[in-house]
Amino acid sequence: MTSKRWIRGVLGIAALATASVGAIPSSIPGAPSVSAATGPGAGGEYHTIPVETRIFDSRPTSPIGDPTPGPKVHGQDVHIQVLDKAGVPADPAEVLAIAANITVTGVSNAGFAEVYPKGFRANPQSSLINFRPGADVPNMVIVGVGNDGSITFRPQTPGAANGSVHVLVDVFGWVSKTGYVDAADTGARLVALGTPVRFLDQRPVGQAVGPGQTIALKIRGSGGVPASENVTGVVINLTADNSQPAFGHQNTFVSALSTPPAGVPRTSTTNVPAGLVKANLAFVPIGPDGHIHFYNSAGNAQLIVDVFGYLEKGHNEATYAGRIIPLEYPFRAFDTRQNLFGNIPLGFGEQEDWSFWCFADSITVNAQPVNKQSALLGNVTGTLFDRLQPHLPNDTFLKLYPRSPDRPITSNINMYPNMDVPNMAMLAYGDSDALPDFGNAVDPYMVRAYNQNGSLHYILDVFAIVLSDEPALEVPAPSDPDATHDYCGNPLT
Repeated sequence: MTSKRWIRGVLGIAALATASVGAIPSSIPGAPSVSAATGPGAGGEYHTIPVETRIFDSRPTSPIGDPTPGPKVHGQDVHIQVLDKAGVPADPAEVLAIAANITVTGVSNAGFAEVYPKGFRANPQSSLINFRPGADVPNMVIVGVGNDGSITFRPQTPGAANGSVHVLVDVFGWVSKTGYVDAADTGARLVALGTPVRFLDQRPVGQAVGPGQTIALKIRGSGGVPASENVTGVVINLTADNSQPAFGHQNTFVSALSTPPAGVPRTSTTNVPAGLVKANLAFVPIGPDGHIHFYNSAGNAQLIVDVFGYLEKGHNEATYAGRIIPLEYPFRAFDTRQNLFGNIPLGFGEQEDWSFWCFADSITVNAQPVNKQSALLGNVTGTLFDRLQPHLPNDTFLKLYPRSPDRPITSNINMYPNMDVPNMAMLAYGDSDALPDFGNAVDPYMVRAYNQNGSLHYILDVFAIVLSDEPALEVPAPSDPDATHDYCGNPLT
């Protein structure tokens, strides 16, 4: 499968921004096929685990699921069995992927970690987590399961051959294959909001969640989420602002839960050092009262909650909308540091558009095309943030959203100098303007990125796609009768 054409158009919208527009060469590396069975049924349905459960912990003081507890070193393949754990079925014919929080801790040297289905490592490599000494870094992932029911975690510390980390894996859901049949648990579909919505921001009103405190947030019937009890979960980007000295900030963790915890939760959604702002994507089950709940461990953290989609039961099994399909291995969609993608950082107040039509067109299941896609799930990594001028802010945020004239009040990652910041993102698609060079076709696979301050580079590794019920769209041919290639760079016959 190949993905041959990307557009990176940069639009300056701030007074100091320099506008430029560029097209990316048509030599993008091939993307993987998806790990899915064909035909309708239960395939691609999401199943919530009632209580998020730790299935792996490499620390010798609290080992779980690790036959050889201890630090994991540079380049080591750590195979983690996920079947028959924490409510995930034991039959490999039933499990397509798992949803988990993977946390790196006990870091000796800076580096990054890959996560992929065992036996399906990406080439070129991808990343899920970036880390530095002393930091605890979580990231959510939906990742396919290898043939023996395992996923692989591989730490990389390029500057130190003996660098090491510990790894924790907390499972909170799984995705079924077509062979899964359970009338009592038909699973849910993932519905992307056309525009992500900010449900909560405690900063403008000076509120915070204190140490050991829990707050509730209404989800059902709010902000475009239906009031129906069929809505069983929500996809949020949880950002914790732990940077305000007036609130007595401390190193803390925040847990997103379906019901208020009895005591301290055993797992966390995001870990936030004092003085920083940190985000993490989460799939959170909704409680019986239609709310979700947030627990803060220490200090006084101000919470921001952006909703990107929801999980809904009751869909007809003959339909495809909302099915989550993982790639065989994570696919590096773009890296703005590379010459292939312009090697141009996204500047102060700039926004730019990315086309995913050719990526979507190249997706196959058992060599067969799939339906039109509504969204992707991928890890966004921000890097090389530069404040540009000493008087400018020393941080920024990056947001990605369906291309539209209106920019939502949401964000994906918060950036600082000398830090690489990863966060999984759910990215729905928007439409382009009419393409006069291609018969005025409209590209329905557009994602827009916006940077608030300074300049930065960023990377996207795609882990999964979300299907719609619409048939796949034919790649448009050029208007010029003498042209030799279509919109995706395929030769015309």
